[in-house]
Amino acid sequence: MAVDKQVKELEQKILKHKKLYYSGKAEISDQEFDQMESQLRELDPQNPVLFMVGSNNPNNKVPHQKKMLSLQKSYDVEELIKWKGDEAILSTEKIDGSSCSIIYMNKSLVLAKTRGDGSFGENITTKIEQIPSIPQEVKLDDDFEVRGEVYCDEKNFHDLTIEMEKRGLEKPSSMRNIVAGLLGRKENIELAGFLSFKAFDFISNENKTKFKKESEKLELLKKLGFQIPDYVIHKTKSTIDESLEETRNFMSDGDYLIDGIVFTYNDISLHDKLGETSHHPRYKMAFKFAGESKQTQINSITWQVSRNGVLTPV
Repeated sequence: MAVDKQVKELEQKILKHKKLYYSGKAEISDQEFDQMESQLRELDPQNPVLFMVGSNNPNNKVPHQKKMLSLQKSYDVEELIKWKGDEAILSTEKIDGSSCSIIYMNKSLVLAKTRGDGSFGENITTKIEQIPSIPQEVKLDDDFEVRGEVYCDEKNFHDLTIEMEKRGLEKPSSMRNIVAGLLGRKENIELAGFLSFKAFDFISNENKTKFKKESEKLELLKKLGFQIPDYVIHKTKSTIDESLEETRNFMSDGDYLIDGIVFTYNDISLHDKLGETSHHPRYKMAFKFAGESKQTQINSITWQVSRNGVLTPV
């Protein structure tokens, strides 16, 4: 417990002095600040505070405290019903964008990272701070992580295309590709302001925030100011069929991209009981629609050169 208390105190001091330093009001020397970071690194080498913007992170790789796993998939309704069993399950749309992890400490956004390989992601804090739908400050006395999906809707894609053309930048090819493109940029990062974010998970190692139901996580995220995907709690097959049909229609007519629907056991105790494989959590399943993908044969590839000299295979 003494170590945990020391870690918490160092986090608070480092966050305070980083803020003062970048606002031009430094109260301590660089050497004193470096000593605090060194102390924290010895006690907790993967502490998120060490990977904040402005830290000495040479390769921009940031570890995930909890791995960001993939989802097991199904294309068969009967398989989904069998997996559900007698339990209530919660469904949300599976947004087709880029998964993101956001860390909050002392009520402030301190770090954001891509999914990466699941163990390490890229530091994208400066871009995430541009997205209007992501709160910079929250009213919760708890250090926690929010996971969700960054995406671009039709209206913002249209406006973004106009803005990029004004700046002489290459016109974006699709709503799907532009998300990763903007999050990977080193310049014009303010263009990330055309992106949106929906939160689907809340993770905390502290005992202050306890949940019994998955739906409680979503409601807390909504209360904190995050946009969340619409959700339905299913106890019968009929409501599942309705959600699948609504999802199929949205995939055709919706104003942003989704590629299926995610089902999660609503009872949190089942999450702990079922656990996870090295690939996916056993308490979640992604349902996709048959016909979305098909094997094909590439007959030829031609290369096009963009105005910026980038080779693109077609």
